[in-house]
Amino acid sequence: MLRKNRDNLVFFLITFAYWASNSVYYLFLVLYLSSHGYSKFMCGVASTALAVTSMLVQPVIGYLADHILSAKKLLIISFSLAVPLTFLLPFTLTIIPLAILSIIILAAFDYSAFSTIDSWVMQLQRSKPDINYGMIRPGGSLGYAFTSLIFGSVIARFGFPSMFYVHAALMLLLVLLCLLGKEPEKLEKNSDCQGKSKINFTRGITQLIRFPAYVILLLCILLFQLAQRGHATFLAIILGGIGGGSVHLGTALFISSCVEALTTFLVTIVIRRQILPLEVLYAIGFAAGILRTVTFGLSIPLPAMVGLEAFAGMANGFNLSVSYECIRKTAPKELLATAITLSNAAAGGFGSGIGNLIGGAIIERRGIPAFAAFSTMALICALMLLGINYLILHHKVNA
Repeated sequence: MLRKNRDNLVFFLITFAYWASNSVYYLFLVLYLSSHGYSKFMCGVASTALAVTSMLVQPVIGYLADHILSAKKLLIISFSLAVPLTFLLPFTLTIIPLAILSIIILAAFDYSAFSTIDSWVMQLQRSKPDINYGMIRPGGSLGYAFTSLIFGSVIARFGFPSMFYVHAALMLLLVLLCLLGKEPEKLEKNSDCQGKSKINFTRGITQLIRFPAYVILLLCILLFQLAQRGHATFLAIILGGIGGGSVHLGTALFISSCVEALTTFLVTIVIRRQILPLEVLYAIGFAAGILRTVTFGLSIPLPAMVGLEAFAGMANGFNLSVSYECIRKTAPKELLATAITLSNAAAGGFGSGIGNLIGGAIIERRGIPAFAAFSTMALICALMLLGINYLILHHKVNA
């Protein structure tokens, strides 16, 4: 029992510290760039650069974690390099191409690390079933929540330079925490997986996309991220349009992240007890996301707009719990890390990249209501696709 609690605690703290660092830097990045004269479109370009970097880097990292270097070692190396790279942006801010490049370089080492952490946990669950993702992942939501709430006030008092120093300090803390984590079991020790573990990168991707359930899941996550990541990126602009500032942004994200943590925990319990099918749980998450995006285009007072972020947190909580469980059940064990990082790259990276780019252009030219309509339609399409997938799988079971 003590060993089980220690393992879950270590990974809880890793996810807490990682998402706190992500909040400190990337959450306030658009606000930072806007305060230095960057247009909404250029903020969208910067966010798209993050997404493209994530899309390209994550499958490679996933393959490395499956076959070359453990997730633990990869994270220690990445977080160590991220410490000095954190300070590139302030020195390149006046030259836009260099500023975007500095964001990309840092993102290659820390922005995509969440999927490597999740892969690490999933790999450990093979030999340590007591490791509970439902207990671990809320740490990330809480880290994001409390940092969002506190750091808005920190920036208001000490200015934007504080975000760089705090981010670097959290990267150092993550290196120390990762050293405490257990190494995942190597598949090569299992003779049944001996041949499979040597799959090359291209063949591994090809094998994964031959699973229809996995491909449909990718499309659902892509559409979800198309709406949700765009909303998260431009939330500062949305709130700013009705009189909000950094404190309101931090409060909104605190509410969203707390609800996300609670939802993730509860949905994981529902999944473990098999109370509802995964498709039904996913549909509830999409419905919560639709309720949030619809309200973007309405004339709502600032306090209500901040409070409605609870629906975004609920949607994210359902998506996190259900999508990873689906991946764990559909992907081969020897390709689990690749499957998780590919889903985050192709769906999360591509979806959020397109969402940020199109979202910035829509807001610039048509305003917030048009952006709300775009985000809502993306989620409705995801819900319809999920329904079609459920009917197909249900027909196969009854055939």
